[in-house]
Amino acid sequence: TDTWFAKVTAIGGETCVQIYFGVDSHFTECYGMSTESEGPQTLLRFIRFRGAMSCLCNDNSKMQTSNEWNEILDQYSIKSETTEPHHPHQNQVERRIQVVKNKSRALMDYTGCPPQLWLYCVYYVCDLLNYTAHKSLGWRTPYEKAFGQSPDISPYLYFTFFEAIYYYYNDSYPETKEKLGYWLGVTQN
Repeated sequence: TDTWFAKVTAIGGETCVQIYFGVDSHFTECYGMSTESEGPQTLLRFIRFRGAMSCLCNDNSKMQTSNEWNEILDQYSIKSETTEPHHPHQNQVERRIQVVKNKSRALMDYTGCPPQLWLYCVYYVCDLLNYTAHKSLGWRTPYEKAFGQSPDISPYLYFTFFEAIYYYYNDSYPETKEKLGYWLGVTQN
């Protein structure tokens, strides 16, 4: 796991992301945060929705070695490993951060989406990475490798990121019940 920061505040007020990456499965999960101190809450959310990992490697940041963080690790019997200072290559999530950033930047450039929607683009890219089969995983998806189930990709076949759509808006009398919006991805809950 690691934290990375954006220069633009997202539409929901987020300025940084806590990313989790499965070394064996390549499953990637990101959580937007307003401040880095929200990191322990993202760890609890990951555990609640995805399950506790057996080991968690981080880069020795203050937040990821804080008492609150360590209490969560202890509560769920999660082994903790830290990298040596000034050796980011030891943390495999660093490469995944580069991949997510590069793909989301390219997608935002291609679609012309406003910079304030960067976090939605990051979520979308993580979903695509998780639902795409990889040769290194025996042509399985990271989601399937992590959870033992094939993911349902059908919601991603209807629209592309930041595609203009019409959505139903009930409280519009006397105007039409259709409003113009943009598709930003599939909701997770």
